[in-house]
Amino acid sequence: MFQGKRVAIALIAHAPRYPDMSFETGGLTNPTVCVSQGAHVTLKMMNMDYGPGMAHGLVITSAKPPYPARLGQHLPHVLADIPVLPPRSSARLQTARYAEKTVRFVAWRPGTYYYICPVPGHALAFRMYGRFVVCPAGLKTCPRS
Repeated sequence: MFQGKRVAIALIAHAPRYPDMSFETGGLTNPTVCVSQGAHVTLKMMNMDYGPGMAHGLVITSAKPPYPARLGQHLPHVLADIPVLPPRSSARLQTARYAEKTVRFVAWRPGTYYYICPVPGHALAFRMYGRFVVCPAGLKTCPRS
């Protein structure tokens, strides 16, 4: 649960030593992320994956899993959209450059959303997604369902 009126979230596509085709934040893989209604969210995504076919992006939408191989362009209730980022520049972590993008949005509408990788097949075949919950104002814990 990210509390407060201003929230900063760093989301990494496939951090080293974590499962392939996954998102990481706060040391967790594809966790449920909760913010309070009305929070001003700064979401930074970095692609640390490497190799052919390892470009990743991010869309936060109300569309529920399972996802088709191709997501389409008209997803319902999109909160944020980060275009597909190329993989890191080198296999060597110490010298590699990483593509990153930051988006800002206000989480006005309470509900359950999903952050998903829009690259064809990544959400379907690899389950590269997680829940993003906008909790009604005043709620102090993240709902389980």
